[in-house]
Amino acid sequence: MSYLADEVPPWRIEIHVPMEVCIDLFERTLNGSASQRISDAGWSIQRYSRSDGLPALLATYLGTESRDSQNSIGDIEMERVSVGSQLSLEFDILDAESNSFVCNLWLSAASMMGGAVANKEMFDRTMKNIVNAFRIVDPTIEVSRRENAQQ
Repeated sequence: MSYLADEVPPWRIEIHVPMEVCIDLFERTLNGSASQRISDAGWSIQRYSRSDGLPALLATYLGTESRDSQNSIGDIEMERVSVGSQLSLEFDILDAESNSFVCNLWLSAASMMGGAVANKEMFDRTMKNIVNAFRIVDPTIEVSRRENAQQ
């Protein structure tokens, strides 16, 4: 794991719904059409296949449309610097027949500002919202975060 994993620990979510449901919730949560939507943040989401054929997603942060006059110059700069940061979602199958698998969710790219991840709180909140959307469709999910992850 990278320094990012130390700053923003990855999520491991064991879930029991079809993979496509998780993909749909990830996309809808980020683009604002799910109940756990992210307010005015913009994301570009790409689907791809891993080398093992399993689907994966990469969401690139495009910024927010909010131009709140209450934002400080530091907040505006942090927002500008965090554009281009990325969240990744990948799957590991536990039991294909019962739709049991693990969703791995993490901040895969981010800019640093003042020695810390720019907009860290927003990325943490975003990942929590995604996990909460998963929890709505499967209340039995098992969730863990790998604190201080190091390779």
